[in-house]
Amino acid sequence: MKALVGRGIIGYKNKLYFNKLIPNNIWKYYESQIDKKFYTADEIGLMNEDILFSIIGSHVANQAISVMEVEKCFTGDPAYYKWKKSK
Repeated sequence: MKALVGRGIIGYKNKLYFNKLIPNNIWKYYESQIDKKFYTADEIGLMNEDILFSIIGSHVANQAISVMEVEKCFTGDPAYYKWKKSK
């Protein structure tokens, strides 16, 4: 999180992280998926922080999967390239 704050992607104020550079369409999608009844009016900052952590977590997981798939393209996945016998 410190690295993201340092790069200006997110901000940190009043002990809460907040969005600065994450595209609005991504933010709105995640905001629409969250159940707002779990948050009181005083916890809006916490809800925004939870949305931010969800976006970051999703990006990290998808990036890791993408790297593995690209590595398979260059190194070859034996199961994918196995010859299939004709019946």
